[in-house]
Amino acid sequence: MTTRPHMIHQFSRCLAKRVKALGQSGIEDPRRRLASLGWRRPRRPIDLSVGLRSAAPNGPRLLGAAGPSRCHAWPDAAAPTRSVTRLMALLGISVAVAACSSMSGRPPVSDRSADVHDSAHEKRDADPDSPRTETSKRPQPGLARGPESRRGQRVVDIARKHVGTPYQWSGSSPSGFDCSGLVRYVYAQVGVSLPHNATKQYRLGTPVSRDRLEPGDLVFFDRLRHNGIYVGNGRFIHSRQTGKRVSIARLDEEWYAAHWAGARRL
Repeated sequence: MTTRPHMIHQFSRCLAKRVKALGQSGIEDPRRRLASLGWRRPRRPIDLSVGLRSAAPNGPRLLGAAGPSRCHAWPDAAAPTRSVTRLMALLGISVAVAACSSMSGRPPVSDRSADVHDSAHEKRDADPDSPRTETSKRPQPGLARGPESRRGQRVVDIARKHVGTPYQWSGSSPSGFDCSGLVRYVYAQVGVSLPHNATKQYRLGTPVSRDRLEPGDLVFFDRLRHNGIYVGNGRFIHSRQTGKRVSIARLDEEWYAAHWAGARRL
């Protein structure tokens, strides 16, 4: 009859063979690893017939049929479980080491989402060279040319001419505009050079409160992901998104009011 300690012993030998095979594949010698874990193969044989005769009424008959049963025993009842657990842990470590050694190291892909403006009203308005650090918000040299009010009205007049122009991702010409591309193009017509990026445009000029807006001021929404040109009477011109055209919208419309981010005067 096969006893439980004998089955555990056979299982341990099977595991030892598998660990040895892993060792031959180039992983650290498993026998040394097992020794460091404190595991040793039991070497003390005992005769289980005495215990079987006293524990089971039909023990003598079973022993007579199966013959004397001898196996290796552990010093205490918990030792087999500890030994098998350590073997299983070693197998897991060995497989993990083998798997990791076959992987080629790759640097993580940089997340440039901070430079890509993507929202419900601006699919994309990106500048891959946009800096991460905040720059000064003081007026930049050379931006203020002539009376602001007159220039602002000229900006509005130019922008109105492009109402109906289709939205185009990264567009900054009369054939198609994205939001910051429209602002950049219109201001270029009055001699002001602007970057093609809503966040960078917000860093120029001076801040303006919503109740003090004047024609030509830049208005920003959705954490600086979208912008347009204020035309007066609570309205602004902008290039909204793919499939839309340059149009005039109201600042008090639900989405724009909820996503207001600020305004600048150049």
